Amino acid sequence: MVIYQKSQVRKLPRSIQDYMQRKFNLPVEYLGILRCLENTGAGNGNHTTSLSIFSPVKAREHRLRIRNAGDLGRFPEMVLFEGRIDEAGGIDVADRRRPVWGVK
Repeated sequence: MVIYQKSQVRKLPRSIQDYMQRKFNLPVEYLGILRCLENTGAGNGNHTTSLSIFSPVKAREHRLRIRNAGDLGRFPEMVLFEGRIDEAGGIDVADRRRPVWGVK
């Protein structure tokens, strides 16, 4: 059984920004714009925090207000990255952005 706490939109933690800068070669300015929703869960003796990362700029362009996990759940296409932080401090983030095709 996994128990989750409610989450609110917040800036990316510095550890996540550093990890994403190294892994995806993203500029600091872009990472500073991104926001996340965190869900802290406990199950089977393991404590992890899952992250859903999105761009508030992209949400505004689509006239969406994302304030909590329910809002983001209704618009899963807004999730750009998903990740987790385990209790030992291990970080893993996956890129969920759609591919960008060349413009002719």
